[in-house]
Amino acid sequence: MFHVMLVFPIFFVIVILISIFLFSIFTLLASAFGGAATALFIKNKMVRRLLFIGFSILSLIGLLCLLPFITLYAELPALFFTVSAIITLSIMATLSIVGVKLSAAIQNKVGRTTLYIVFGLVLTAAAALAIFIGVNGI
Repeated sequence: MFHVMLVFPIFFVIVILISIFLFSIFTLLASAFGGAATALFIKNKMVRRLLFIGFSILSLIGLLCLLPFITLYAELPALFFTVSAIITLSIMATLSIVGVKLSAAIQNKVGRTTLYIVFGLVLTAAAALAIFIGVNGI
């Protein structure tokens, strides 16, 4: 039974890393297909812009999850991860601010409130993580 306790944590960590890697690949693919579908099928310019912002944020989330793997595989210094994560989170915060500004033009009150909440949550999370990474320097 002792050998199981030695091997189990390693498999557990491997499963977690594989799931994070697959999540990042899936979000990148979903944002690519969603952006293409938005460009082809949505005729309303305001909705198209909001969807492009949403899919851009989704692709940045996928990139943010993929950055540790890129840093480890390419044997880059930890400073690369810190700087690229802060840049990615800053772009996410900027896109969220633009999304909040564009959401003001939505006429449906429930839709406008939902977009305010979603973009506000992304803005808060991106700003908090950028400040945390900037102060602590992972």
